Amino acid sequence: MEKKELSREKLLDEWDEWRKKIWGSNLFNILDNDLYDLNTSRRGDAVSELITAVNVYCFCCSDFDKIPEVDWSIKLRNDDRFSLEPAKVNKNSFAHWRQHGALLYPKVLDNQSQRELPQINSLLFSLVFLFRQFTDNSPDDNWFKTKFGPMPSTGNPNYKLVTKLINATNEFANPPFLSERLNHDQVKMRIKRLVDNDVQLSSWIAPRYLTWPDGTSFSKDNKIVLD
Repeated sequence: MEKKELSREKLLDEWDEWRKKIWGSNLFNILDNDLYDLNTSRRGDAVSELITAVNVYCFCCSDFDKIPEVDWSIKLRNDDRFSLEPAKVNKNSFAHWRQHGALLYPKVLDNQSQRELPQINSLLFSLVFLFRQFTDNSPDDNWFKTKFGPMPSTGNPNYKLVTKLINATNEFANPPFLSERLNHDQVKMRIKRLVDNDVQLSSWIAPRYLTWPDGTSFSKDNKIVLD
């Protein structure tokens, strides 16, 4: 079996273990209750897809080290440093110089951006990205039509729900990515700053290893389930 297939198999094992680990937790209760309270007319199968998609992003951001190839951008930056003369490196032309976690920045990352753990803004941005699409007026079978790119401008960002989810996910993070709980205003400010700076959700590797909710499913037994 190829290395990539082994990595994907290991990730699926981690995913199945994650679903067992969060059972009965604060995060589980949010996924199992709060997401059904979103003010939409979508059918139950669409809500189930949302629950699983949200859970996948929480899982992926809880521990980046378990995600195959998550450090690809760091490896490529190091390759550039050793193989190219500094004057010949046009960093803005290469995605690996602008990637931080799940996010793609329009310019080379500044020192402040690189110092902060990428899980925080990656999860915040990803969740708002999902909720805006889920609460727009698109058909049920096409609600998750955009999987990367700039933040959608329609739909409800549901900042309060995002706040609850990131704080609950932090309880399972290894190590914790938050030193203290975020509040609603902090989450809203972070998202606004990212959007104002033209940051986008990248086509990052993590969820693609687990497939998308409009594809097969997020588990080895081909069931979209939480428990």
